[in-house]
Amino acid sequence: MGILHKLKVWLRRTFCGNSLDYISKQKSYGNEAEDDFLDALKEALPKATIKHNIMVETDKGRCEIDTLVRYKNKLFIIEIKHWKGGIIEEDGYFISKKEDKYTYKTHTKIVKSPFNQVKRQTYLLKEMTKSNPWLNTIVYFCDADKVDASDKNTWFVDFDELVEYIKNDGRSSYPDQIVKCLLNCKTADYIYSPSFWGKKNLHCIIEPSSLVFNCSNRKVCKTDIKRIKITHHFTYDDIMIDLKKGGIATTTIEDGSIRILYGGSLQSYSLSKIEWIIIGD
Repeated sequence: MGILHKLKVWLRRTFCGNSLDYISKQKSYGNEAEDDFLDALKEALPKATIKHNIMVETDKGRCEIDTLVRYKNKLFIIEIKHWKGGIIEEDGYFISKKEDKYTYKTHTKIVKSPFNQVKRQTYLLKEMTKSNPWLNTIVYFCDADKVDASDKNTWFVDFDELVEYIKNDGRSSYPDQIVKCLLNCKTADYIYSPSFWGKKNLHCIIEPSSLVFNCSNRKVCKTDIKRIKITHHFTYDDIMIDLKKGGIATTTIEDGSIRILYGGSLQSYSLSKIEWIIIGD
């Protein structure tokens, strides 16, 4: 490979193609808090089926569901809100009041109702999966000091109370409808790329045809992959793949990319600007 060719490849890898967007400190905190919530929920409900970050894409709309839990013959959608301070429901909206710890001034913010949000999630999830289970909806205000909301909806500020509700309350569904719903869910894939300026990541659905690798005389497809570690060099990337059934596969790619479904459209991202890819369950 000549020096001019190497330079052209480096320039293309460095300056062409989409890069992941930076995430705010607030969003980063939310992601970490939701990971902690997921770990705690799995520990509290070891026999439950739990899916996280479900991407719902339909002709009638799209959304992302934080957590979907099957416990026995019950199915729960859990929307997690990281609103801090005091939360008050009023006329279909929520008012968040938080005191600044430095100035002691109270900041007031009006936000849309999460109860309407989970109703829409319920409709779109059934639409996407072509199923009709009863979906018990829960809003979990994990960081709020106090919540004043209507009892006609189901919400919690205490984790243990949420778990007890899942175990002992909620409406059951026909098992075949629950299975159909879970089988047709699309759990988000996760793309991560750290940088000097901060974290970059994205929840999305990676198009399967763009995750096909020829590794050591075998072909590895998206259905085989658990996660991918990408090590960057001047003109190429080393790809190390953790396989779902155990073992590791490796390959080298000069100028690879992946295609993702995000926001209702296909987008392309260069592997040279990604460090980790984690495939959803």
